Amino acid sequence: MTGTSLQQHQEGYTLPAAAPPHNEGKTLAGWAMMAIVTLGVVVSCVGLIIDNTEVAWYAGPAVVVLGLIVGFALRLAGQGQKRGKRAPEADWYAEDASEATAQ
Repeated sequence: MTGTSLQQHQEGYTLPAAAPPHNEGKTLAGWAMMAIVTLGVVVSCVGLIIDNTEVAWYAGPAVVVLGLIVGFALRLAGQGQKRGKRAPEADWYAEDASEATAQ
């Protein structure tokens, strides 16, 4: 492919209305939630290994629910992913709307 045709090809596209945040979801809320949820799963696994039903079926899932609550609370406190504009649902790279719906 020559430089000219590549340039023409690239010029046919437009950028989406919104771009994803630059942090890729690596936030305090995300890390805390996943760490606590992982700990809850480990607690459930240990409960299964030592044949303790209460730990496997109650303590582990309780820690998982705690992790979800902590993650949601941190997000509400401003430590999570910022909510912004979303790109339109149609294919943003289609040249017109009829191309996006035709496929």
